[in-house]
Amino acid sequence: SYFLKRLRLQSHRALLSRIAISERLETFDNKQSASYLQHHLEKAELSKEVIDPEAMELISAASAGNPRVLKNLSRAAWIAASEAERMRITSKDVRTAIPRVPSAITS
Repeated sequence: SYFLKRLRLQSHRALLSRIAISERLETFDNKQSASYLQHHLEKAELSKEVIDPEAMELISAASAGNPRVLKNLSRAAWIAASEAERMRITSKDVRTAIPRVPSAITS
């Protein structure tokens, strides 16, 4: 990856020597993204119905299947829904959240 190539430059060797493990996570497809979010909703004792299907698709697309972005974007969408005094995340909430998450993909 670009990051690892940069770290291998002589000027960054000291930093590279402090990194013990490097792992690249594969991205999720739409089904895996939904499953990932469902797992976290269940851990929080929430139902899947708190995210509209259209919002789920938008979260998956804007996160590009990256688990960290998926989680951050979902959290930002939940905050947007809360600010609008809704108990359900809609696509409007996701569109509001996208600019708040720097790593989210804007369309």
